[in-house]
Amino acid sequence: MTDITAIYSWEHWSDFLYRLGAINTPADLQGFVTGLLAGGDPLDTNKWLACATEFMDLPEPLSTLEDKEAIGAYAIIAKQALKDSNYGYKLLLPDDAVSMGQRAEALGAWCQSFLMGFGISGCDAQQLDEDGTDMLTSLAEVAQIDADLEDTEENETLYTELCEFVRIAALYLFQHNSSRDSADQSSDIH
Repeated sequence: MTDITAIYSWEHWSDFLYRLGAINTPADLQGFVTGLLAGGDPLDTNKWLACATEFMDLPEPLSTLEDKEAIGAYAIIAKQALKDSNYGYKLLLPDDAVSMGQRAEALGAWCQSFLMGFGISGCDAQQLDEDGTDMLTSLAEVAQIDADLEDTEENETLYTELCEFVRIAALYLFQHNSSRDSADQSSDIH
């Protein structure tokens, strides 16, 4: 499995997080790191490792170099995907073979974790434009999604549309806060 395939493999990350004793799912972890990045946190490796360790509520700290590198690489790859000019960022959610209820629950958890990461990123939500504020409000609503959804064609369509909205909202907020940070830094120079 290549690194890029592994980064979007629910099974790979589920197994890895289980082995670490993490209380989180892959959706939680990706939502959290995406929220931090979308909030404008530059997220250096040491800060990310500390945040991830606390977020995952590990029974023991990350001890092996391999585990630290895997978690460290996760943030780097997420940031690269968010910066992708082809908008290649994908949500890390269970595939279609999993029940609609489980996929909806994972999407809700992704949004909840995103909001947590965004909240602790240091971003001033007051500085967001109207679209950004609306997106945060909508993400909070998606975080409350009903996990008792049945496997119907209508629910599949709704789920697909919600996933695309969440993906676009994450990209929008990341780009908005990245461009704002760049503008702040360039005005500091002059």
